[in-house]
Amino acid sequence: MEQVTDEVQNGINVSEEAIEKFQTIVTSMREISPQIEAISVTAHQMSDEVQEVSAAADQLALFAKENAATSEEVAASTEEQLASMEEISASARSLANMAEELKELISTFTY
Repeated sequence: MEQVTDEVQNGINVSEEAIEKFQTIVTSMREISPQIEAISVTAHQMSDEVQEVSAAADQLALFAKENAATSEEVAASTEEQLASMEEISASARSLANMAEELKELISTFTY
């Protein structure tokens, strides 16, 4: 009987220790819960900020593409203007030569 009483007392002691440990776990969980909530809020904020940064990067990429297209258009226009200037220069030389020839022809008719 004494052995049974000792075993019952031992079981009670083990149960009391288990209760204390569960209470410690519950207390710890209550202490950690606000920290977990704060981490969750911070993670959501970071996610929102990452999306904003991603949108800004997309916008920059679009601007870069538009700028490249505009630069190509400017380069093409510059080449066209250069070709036109070369044609004008060639025409001016040709006119100068014609004027010189005309001057020589007219000089033969001088009095």
